[in-house]
Amino acid sequence: MSVEDRLVEALKTGLYRLWEEEEAHHIREEGVYYPSAIGTCLRKQYYIYTVERRPSSEKLAIFATGKGVHKAVAEALSASGIVKVESEEVETKLDVSKEVQLRGRMDILVVEVNGERVVVEVKSTSRLPENPYENHLLQLQTYLHAAELERGALLYWDKRTGRIKAFEVKRDEKYLAKVAERALILHEYLKKGSPPPKEAVIENRLWECDLCEYNDICNPFLLEGIPRGEPIAIFSLDGTIIDDSERRKLALRFVGLSETVDPGEIRGGLKASYLKAYFDPVNYSLDRPNPIAVEEVWRHRKKGVYIVIVSERPLEHRAAVEKELRSMGIPFDALVLRYEGEPVRKWKLTTIKRLKTNYEITVYIDSDPKFLEKVERLGIKVGRL
Repeated sequence: MSVEDRLVEALKTGLYRLWEEEEAHHIREEGVYYPSAIGTCLRKQYYIYTVERRPSSEKLAIFATGKGVHKAVAEALSASGIVKVESEEVETKLDVSKEVQLRGRMDILVVEVNGERVVVEVKSTSRLPENPYENHLLQLQTYLHAAELERGALLYWDKRTGRIKAFEVKRDEKYLAKVAERALILHEYLKKGSPPPKEAVIENRLWECDLCEYNDICNPFLLEGIPRGEPIAIFSLDGTIIDDSERRKLALRFVGLSETVDPGEIRGGLKASYLKAYFDPVNYSLDRPNPIAVEEVWRHRKKGVYIVIVSERPLEHRAAVEKELRSMGIPFDALVLRYEGEPVRKWKLTTIKRLKTNYEITVYIDSDPKFLEKVERLGIKVGRL
């Protein structure tokens, strides 16, 4: 075995041994739940308590990076001479009911700032958020109530750039009520022995599903009405099944651009204004069916293949999109729409990757040659129209 292979093997083995030591002191029991997890997908937490899984070495490496950041923050604050670090890794517990308790070891720092004791929760991230994440707020609020302190801070450390951002958080009873509600819901599902709804899917936190070690059990990317493993043909909607040229021209005129401009070249605020007009359901009446594409849809349908239509149109326009498809006589078994705010092409490619984990994609059909090249790299047969 080469030196590099031996080192990698040693590192992975060491990470697993450290994890096993940690797990030995982290026994999960029904009725005792963890502040660090209570804000994340309840379905995943259910599986954590009911299905034994070892995390991947990649996930363990991420955990180790986070621990390193915590240590660096503690050392830096202590050395600053500006604030005083009182304690780290404090054991806490918070009773929610007679049966339910939130308990854990806080990877936090109790710091004295301007004569006041505050709780600091440190999060390593790959991108600094504009606002604190909800699950982090719930975690910190649990600590504030358990420690009976009035003020805390969420400190984000960008692992890529080294930039740091902090958010002050005041103790708030409404968050305590939400934490308690989530803990009680999880407890009831564990007592019943049935998993909660797919919370991450419902709330469009699909990136959690991509990284979740239980996604093979949960099946977050299954389409309603199409069993796992079935053949599907995926068709893009605008510019493929539907001739959207008139709607596209209208949107370009709306933002003061020539009808010949490629919308893919528009950037910034102008792009946002263009998309708002382009995706406005009021303008769907300008669309016309593409006869060649519609014929192709029916051809696959007659072969017994499920038809999945993927569209960048916002999810909240589902009713209008379904009405348009029915009026044009275009059959489909599933319609996948985009959550507004997600980059269009990135979202579409990610969606195809997710569908590929559960289905046999017989063909993907689109009118965008550059995007089709990306799909082909996934090993998927493509059709050009």
